[in-house]
This record gives sequence, C-alpha cells and structure tokens, in this order.
Amino acid sequence: MVYNLTYDNWWEAKIQIDETEEAQKWVKESVEFFSNWENNVEDNDGDYNKAFLRNLFPHLIEESINNSLQGVIWKITDNYEGFPNLDGTDGITLLEIDSFSFDRDDLDIEISK
Repeated sequence: MVYNLTYDNWWEAKIQIDETEEAQKWVKESVEFFSNWENNVEDNDGDYNKAFLRNLFPHLIEESINNSLQGVIWKITDNYEGFPNLDGTDGITLLEIDSFSFDRDDLDIEISK
C-alpha cells in the first residue's frame, strides 16, 4: 500500500509498505523498538503502519533538507536506529520525497536581546 505523507501543504513524501509478512514484521519491530509504543499504536487506531509512519515522519522532513531521494534513504538507513531500510529490500520503499534547500544569505532573521 502506498501512503502519502503531507506537512502543511508544502512538503510531501510517498512511501510504500508491502503487505507481505516480512514487511509487516519490520514495521512491527520498528514501532515496538521505541518506548511508549503501545500508546503510539493506540493513538493510530491500532494501525502499526500509521504508527511507523508517524515515527518516521519527522526524520524524513529533517533529512529532506538539501538531500535527494537517494540521500534521504541512505541517511535514514545508516543514521537512525530502529528503522528498516527504505530502499525496498525490507518491503518498505520511499518512493518520492520533496527536497528543499535554502541559501543562508536568503534567510531574513530577527535577533533581539
């Protein structure tokens, strides 16, 4: 099944979670890796896939800054404990992700004391 993740109408990603036993095993293990997982599953109507995506979501946004699809897959796989490969080898595939970048010179910030 393909899930669309959207944040505030400016960022999107698509991730496929196969309905195979192996993929569902990875999802369940990932969800249960984190503390308070029971509440996470309950908050997502008992749906492990949704609980998994809620755990993954902030990391996807963070890693999509200045990274391509392949870069995000590599970063999540190599740098985040508790998550399976997102390249399809574990039945979970990050299909699309918005990436964005910014130039520090373009940032208009206000600093006050």
